[in-house]
Amino acid sequence: MNEVFTVPEVARLLRVDVTTVHRWAKAGLLEVVVLPHAGKRHIYRIKSEVVQKILKDNSEAKAE
Repeated sequence: MNEVFTVPEVARLLRVDVTTVHRWAKAGLLEVVVLPHAGKRHIYRIKSEVVQKILKDNSEAKAE
């Protein structure tokens, strides 16, 4: 099974606010898994491959 991260974990890794990660997820900019939840707010999990790709793309962009 692939490792998944919570929204706060991803926010910490990418050095952005939790609200930003939620916004990216809702806008479809971040591939997420939506967990079943009875409340209004969605519960997201982000696969480690998605986070690694973002970090890799960012480091390559800085190198150019």
